[in-house]
Amino acid sequence: MNFAFFSANLHHYVPSIPWEDHNELYAIFKRYHTARNPERYMSTIEGLNGLNQAGILTGFHLGQHELLPLYLARAGIDFDILISKKVYQKYQNHLNAHRASFDDADRHFDFLFAEDKYMVLRIRRSLYSGRHILVFADGNIGANDIDGLLVPVSFFYKELHVRRGVAFISHLLQVPVYPVLDQLTDEIVKITIQQPIHPSFELARTDYIRECMQRIFDVLSERLNDKWMDWGCWDYLHQNGMLRLNGCEDVSGKLLSPEHTFAFRKGAKTFILDRFNYNIFIL
Repeated sequence: MNFAFFSANLHHYVPSIPWEDHNELYAIFKRYHTARNPERYMSTIEGLNGLNQAGILTGFHLGQHELLPLYLARAGIDFDILISKKVYQKYQNHLNAHRASFDDADRHFDFLFAEDKYMVLRIRRSLYSGRHILVFADGNIGANDIDGLLVPVSFFYKELHVRRGVAFISHLLQVPVYPVLDQLTDEIVKITIQQPIHPSFELARTDYIRECMQRIFDVLSERLNDKWMDWGCWDYLHQNGMLRLNGCEDVSGKLLSPEHTFAFRKGAKTFILDRFNYNIFIL
């Protein structure tokens, strides 16, 4: 099932990749996105001099998202992490182990929960004390009363629907957004802090939100071009609201093309997914 939707999602956004390549790409994807031991890797960080004002460090799920906070902290950056309670509960042991290692090194970070009704106040307190906020823009989680509306952004051949919280907070508190990219080469994690995206009261908040979120995902698009398997979201875009279908072709009475159909079992049932238009059939 995971492969079926990985393949459908990859084709939806990058249809130039042949169907017959998807199996090999999925194997690469699964090998790449595994837990990593931070002691095994070295890191380099470019763009530290651009962090002139506390702002929102915006990362992506590019394979090193668990290690990224460690390497940023080792570089002397002070920050707190905005995270959902569900993600925190799922990875609580790992996250608290990282936090303990920070405490041992006389460094510290706090978790700010996206569902907290006082989240904006807590973010403001961190930022105004000179601490950055680290958030992963492609996690697509957030509090409904803050960033429940999804913003469409162009992404390769289609659109992604993404949470607007990063841009909303940036404009509300007039702090910059710093997109952060990471890439693993051999055993070196190269981290690059991109040029900041600055808000302005002269630009209406709704306009800034669209522009800012588009620029954030343009950065991701440029990073992924020809490095498709580095992105960890391909197999669950259909689950977190990022992928929106305008409608599926009516294929009733038509023969399904074996080129883009894939059968899988879940429980006692067998399903066929038409990966071209997301129609699903039960055998």
